[in-house]
Amino acid sequence: MLGYVSVKEAKKYGCTHHGSYYGIPVWLDILDQGSLVMMAKWSPMDYAIDCVSVLEGIIRPLRFPDEPNCFQVKVLREI
Repeated sequence: MLGYVSVKEAKKYGCTHHGSYYGIPVWLDILDQGSLVMMAKWSPMDYAIDCVSVLEGIIRPLRFPDEPNCFQVKVLREI
């Protein structure tokens, strides 16, 4: 599929896990201290990630004002 990042390519970029961001399949590189790097498994979904992250940045502080902003990423399994 055009624009799909394979497991081999994801490992080359340093990704270590499968993940999901509001249903969007992503590759994750889990770094020290709880931070991570995220990239879409299919490159056109980068635009969806941008849109969802903007909406999350607007809605999350309204619904949960006492919690810090963060991405709601599900870490699934290792590659």
